[in-house]
Amino acid sequence: MLRRLMEARAVAASLVVVALIFVAGSFAIPIGTLLAPGPGLVPLILGCAMLAAMAASIAVDRLKPLFDEETASGADDTGGQESRAGLPRVPVILAVIGLTVLGFEPVGFVPTIFIGSLTLLYGLERRSLLISLAVSIILSVGLFLLFERVLYISLPRGLMEFWP
Repeated sequence: MLRRLMEARAVAASLVVVALIFVAGSFAIPIGTLLAPGPGLVPLILGCAMLAAMAASIAVDRLKPLFDEETASGADDTGGQESRAGLPRVPVILAVIGLTVLGFEPVGFVPTIFIGSLTLLYGLERRSLLISLAVSIILSVGLFLLFERVLYISLPRGLMEFWP
């Protein structure tokens, strides 16, 4: 139980470091304003959101044993660290994120986000194929439209040069 708690805190602390890198990196490029966003605005927002999420995660993690009898008694064996497929969550998710980032330039933004989200939903979490496909399509096209059409941030096209 204590080992899982320390692992969860280590993951949260490492994500705090990543978030701080995002925030620091965003100040190196023009941020702009909400009406005229610059390329640094998205990393700043993402970094701040990640910092807030990790702060909430650490707070909930510290308060959970006070209110949850099952966790306090040690009855929870997996601690939420394994997926429905029985694979360890954190290493698989980090591997998918890493491969997704590496695939942005050669393959393109939309296909890599689609494949990455489909891998996580269908492969790791064993959601139904139809739901996984629908969520992956909506996520990949929605993020593309958000960045390209709303925030005017150019994304890599890769194999999809024909995409408008």
